[in-house]
Amino acid sequence: MPPGPKGFRGPTNTRATSGKGWSTEDRLFAIRNLLQVDLDNATSREREVTRSELKTSPSILTLTTSVKRWARTVSAICRLYADKCVEVHVGCREQDPASAAVSTIVGFLSFYLGVPEKHSLFSSQKWPDNNVVRDFILEVADAPVELNGGEQIVNPILPRWEPTSRFGRSLASTISSPLQDTRFLSVEESTAVLKDLEETFRDTLFGGLIALFSCAVLAVRPPDPGNRSTMKTLSDFEMLVGQLYDQALQNREHRVSKQKLEAISSQLDALEFAPRDYLEKASREKVAKFNKQHPRAALMSWFDLARNPLFKTSVRHRFARAAEKYRKSRP
Repeated sequence: MPPGPKGFRGPTNTRATSGKGWSTEDRLFAIRNLLQVDLDNATSREREVTRSELKTSPSILTLTTSVKRWARTVSAICRLYADKCVEVHVGCREQDPASAAVSTIVGFLSFYLGVPEKHSLFSSQKWPDNNVVRDFILEVADAPVELNGGEQIVNPILPRWEPTSRFGRSLASTISSPLQDTRFLSVEESTAVLKDLEETFRDTLFGGLIALFSCAVLAVRPPDPGNRSTMKTLSDFEMLVGQLYDQALQNREHRVSKQKLEAISSQLDALEFAPRDYLEKASREKVAKFNKQHPRAALMSWFDLARNPLFKTSVRHRFARAAEKYRKSRP
């Protein structure tokens, strides 16, 4: 079964433009179609590569490596469409075309991966059992297929791959039950592994999509200085961090995980947003004092600060302030 959603509506409302060009709905539909083609092709390639790798090295580690690589590829493809999507939303006179473009792409990606809109793609909520990531894993792992009323049903269990070490093989032989099908994990065991792989995909995807907002911001043309209504009310730092941190907060606990905090910090470092320029004054002074006392362990990056027990709370507070300003700037 090919990946991705089905049943997209074709171009509509083409006459509404009265010869002035395609409608906004049609242009967004075209972007989604192109994005789906690229995602389908990438998924097909990854499926072939993973099957080949599993023949050589059949293990959960091989699956984990594949899932991470696939997520990075998916996020890279999405970033390629940032400028096209921004162009459409600028034409719609969106107040924040960068955020609107990110929302459009992430919304389609959620649909593509089989994650309903009521679930946040990056929240800690459990994904539905039927999603494209799980289907991909079961397919490349050759999960058994059963016939039920003439319909093929995939049994959601994974192979019990032979441990590669002597100790692992010895341990496996002592815990296996004579009544257990040694070829496959149990449903409970498989479900736990599948959930872990889905979370690995989601976390890797989040790390890759952090740059999506940066691409969208860069695609927006600077506002006309003479038009005060279009002047930005937020700095580039607040726009970027505010969007990313606010999105990362969309979970049941309403808290940003350590992994996502570090991912946002890494993106700020890559874009050269120096902490000394954007930390709050009190935190900036504490960091300077620490660096003076510990020159060999100086904290110069957001990533270093986010991982340091003394300053990770300061990073959270700064990001939370940016997120609050971002939310207030929204219409």
